[in-house]
Amino acid sequence: MMQGVHASIAISRQRRVRHIFRRYLVLVDGGPAGHVSNGKTRILAVSTGAHRLRIVIDRYWSSPEHLVELSDGDVALFICTPRQSFTPGLIKMTRPKDYISLDLVSITPQMRNDI
Repeated sequence: MMQGVHASIAISRQRRVRHIFRRYLVLVDGGPAGHVSNGKTRILAVSTGAHRLRIVIDRYWSSPEHLVELSDGDVALFICTPRQSFTPGLIKMTRPKDYISLDLVSITPQMRNDI
């Protein structure tokens, strides 16, 4: 773990046919922090404190921004999926920042092996 980094954000992308070959860009505090592929989980080391999290595809369509407050050793687990809609084109045009679902599942203290 990097010095000054004492918490983690895990983003799990559920396997779906929609966007199957595309990677979602993960933004933490407004900056790129990595990508998450279909059916994969990305774990990001972050400092303690408040962080803004958003998932983006094609620079314009995204999830709503989430604010998460992490203490020392915390792991925040988020799940992201494309929104289920019969009219994805309509959602893209009218609500571009609600195109991807991003949900906070849990914040748990990290397991430690202090021996």
